[in-house]
Amino acid sequence: MKKIIVCLLFLQLIGCATTTQSSTNAAGSSSNSSTNNSDSFFADQSLSVSITQILNTTFPAANINVEVDKSLVLLTGEAGNQDTKNRAGVIVMKQPGVSSVYNYIEITHNISADQVANDIMITSKVKTKMLLEKGLPSTDIKVVTTNGVVYLMGRVSPYIGSQAASVASTVPDVKKVITVFQYNQ
Repeated sequence: MKKIIVCLLFLQLIGCATTTQSSTNAAGSSSNSSTNNSDSFFADQSLSVSITQILNTTFPAANINVEVDKSLVLLTGEAGNQDTKNRAGVIVMKQPGVSSVYNYIEITHNISADQVANDIMITSKVKTKMLLEKGLPSTDIKVVTTNGVVYLMGRVSPYIGSQAASVASTVPDVKKVITVFQYNQ
């Protein structure tokens, strides 16, 4: 049990890590990508909190999860009907700072606490397996699991995206892997 707790804490730290690199733009000024990563992280967090509050207020009976990665929003969870799902997507798309919405809200009753615990375990296993995969920049990939379905998001190359999906699909109890990557050109 101690090993699992240590592993989970380690994964949380890895997820919050940023790398520091200096670069020079065409005009000759330098920027620090750690600052850019931090700014992006806090902007994503702020947007996520704002959207979550709006959706919880508007749809108190629904269980809608919000993940944001560089203005791309992933909606997962459960809603009682199609209208709630559709309206949630429209509301989110109208928020300042949102460029795209991937609406994977399921039309069903809220999942059980046991399933939520299982989803947390699946996410931890996927993150661990990706971390151990040589050449896979796992800190660039967000992993979200809802009802056994794993969603992968982030900005990666098509090759890395395919590799991450392949790794995630081998984890026990994963029903399906859905990628919502923004691909580097």
